[in-house]
Amino acid sequence: TNNWSPALGRPPPAPDPSSASPDFVHMLQEGSIARLSGLQSQPLLNGVTVKVVKYQSLKQRYVVTFPSGERGRATFKPENLLPLNSIVPARV
Repeated sequence: TNNWSPALGRPPPAPDPSSASPDFVHMLQEGSIARLSGLQSQPLLNGVTVKVVKYQSLKQRYVVTFPSGERGRATFKPENLLPLNSIVPARV
């Protein structure tokens, strides 16, 4: 619920990502490049660059590939992917 009004003189608080819907956290597009971060079960992968293949909304995970080829596809939570760039489709 947004209780903000112009009379308060301040903007509404930012949404809390931990309670966000999948639509809120689904920001990376297919083909985007990201860096893995905050992984606890596989800390050696922190800092590794990956390419987004797609978003699995039911699992709330991104499917990624490792451009260096050392691994196959894997899935990660959105909060473990730091965007490095986004692929924007060209308009014709």
